[in-house]
Amino acid sequence: MRAVQMLAGFVANDPEEAMYINVSLDGEGKPLTGANRYVIHFAKGQQPKVNAFWSITMYNPQYNLVDNPINRYSLGDRSGMKGNADGSVGIICRRTHPD
Repeated sequence: MRAVQMLAGFVANDPEEAMYINVSLDGEGKPLTGANRYVIHFAKGQQPKVNAFWSITMYNPQYNLVDNPINRYSLGDRSGMKGNADGSVGIICRRTHPD
């Protein structure tokens, strides 16, 4: 399976190793857009339950990483994020510069 993935130009883990969830709509069912600011919010103790690690990565409609001025391409449990005073974690997703 990995050889087929490589031939297709797509590198991914098998379902036994990793899960990839793709989101393209907001909480109201509207397409995500760089014109809006979004917050991915985890209440205290509600971060993803995993056996290894979790991360969030933003891709453009062509499935390429979204360019950004700090060259950070994922955030997750090993990114050193600071939680909020109530123990929750909020990840802000927004446009930082024009095209």
